Amino acid sequence: MEKVELIPQDTFVEDVAIDPDRLDELWMEQSQVFDRYAENYADLMLYRDDFMIGLTAIKSKYMKLMAEEPKKYGLKKTTDANVSVALTQIPEYVKMLREYNKINHDYNKAKDRKAALIQKKESLQNMVTLHGQGYFAGPSVPRKLESGNRLISQKSSKESVSIRRKYNLNKKNE
Repeated sequence: MEKVELIPQDTFVEDVAIDPDRLDELWMEQSQVFDRYAENYADLMLYRDDFMIGLTAIKSKYMKLMAEEPKKYGLKKTTDANVSVALTQIPEYVKMLREYNKINHDYNKAKDRKAALIQKKESLQNMVTLHGQGYFAGPSVPRKLESGNRLISQKSSKESVSIRRKYNLNKKNE
């Protein structure tokens, strides 16, 4: 099977980003973007599984050779533990095992990226709902929240005073 590459990190960062000014465009693109990552995930899974078949064949080949000629591989007995240690001394097997680990790492990243795009879809749904409720509309005088960097609109000081008077917020509740 031909080698399958993980979608590059910079492309993923762009694809998972949400621009509140482009909600309609992002929403329309979401299914195509998700499909591309789902396909990459499935391709990497197939590639990983096919590679594992080759790795298992190499392992079996050397296990058979070790059983037939244990002294050639420095073994007194062919126990599972001894064979496992001896396999780590065979460059061909070690090279394939390292390659499998890299492939498996890419597979796990593809799986996480697919999950991130599901979260993006949910975020888009919530942002569209908030937009429909007028969450993003309002005065344009920003202020920073105490708990973070998100900017929100600030009411004028006259409005704050009138609200405090209306609801007696200047007095402590007893």
